[in-house]
Amino acid sequence: MGEDLPLRVGGSPRRVLPKALVYIHCMKRHMTFPSLALLVFLVVESLAQTGGPRFTKYPGIGERLVHISNTSTAPNVHNKRVQTLREQEPKAPDHRPVLDALPDNVLNAELQALGGKTLRLSDYSGKVLVINLWATWCSPCRMESPDLAKLYKEFKDRGVVVIELSTENAEASKEAVREWVWNFRLPYIVGWATPEVALTLMQGREAIPQAFVIGRDGRLLKRFIGYNSTQTFGQMKNAIEEALEIYQGVPNHR
Repeated sequence: MGEDLPLRVGGSPRRVLPKALVYIHCMKRHMTFPSLALLVFLVVESLAQTGGPRFTKYPGIGERLVHISNTSTAPNVHNKRVQTLREQEPKAPDHRPVLDALPDNVLNAELQALGGKTLRLSDYSGKVLVINLWATWCSPCRMESPDLAKLYKEFKDRGVVVIELSTENAEASKEAVREWVWNFRLPYIVGWATPEVALTLMQGREAIPQAFVIGRDGRLLKRFIGYNSTQTFGQMKNAIEEALEIYQGVPNHR
């Protein structure tokens, strides 16, 4: 396809468009028609959607096109790479509770736990409860689970329970979840959320991980969507502390 030009595009569309057009003109002799068409499409799409191209996240456009043109699943590869990069970007956590309290269909749902046991969230009424929705394929979850283990060890003697519920199929992911728990030495309860429980908690925001801090009376106090190791750990710790202070006078039933 020829030598990759060290083009790093960014800035306003007015400045980027001439650069992109010059680059296309220089590269057209070294590219097949499908690759050239794809390049034009990517430039137009980036300018239209973001006001500036997304190529700044890659070493060079040529390298990106070599990767895409050599695979039969180019759109999927592109989407996965963009999604992965977006997951790595720090995001401001969303702390707004999606519900005022855990509804009965969540509290009383029979959930499968690792090891073959079952549980209900209502079994932990009177506790400050941290519920985390996650999956074994989730990259941010690899940072979150060890931090949740630290929080659990710090607060367990004060009536805090941590429960991680995978959103995956229980049978299909059983071995992966067991390996996850072993690798991270997780000391708290790990199981699976039913689709109904997961969707009820997510309330239309289906990104994971999602963590919920729940008071001893069942009210949802804080919600965290995504995980940033430099920020979210401290914010979760503060949320748990606040929950314990708010409900200091509420009996701990367990």
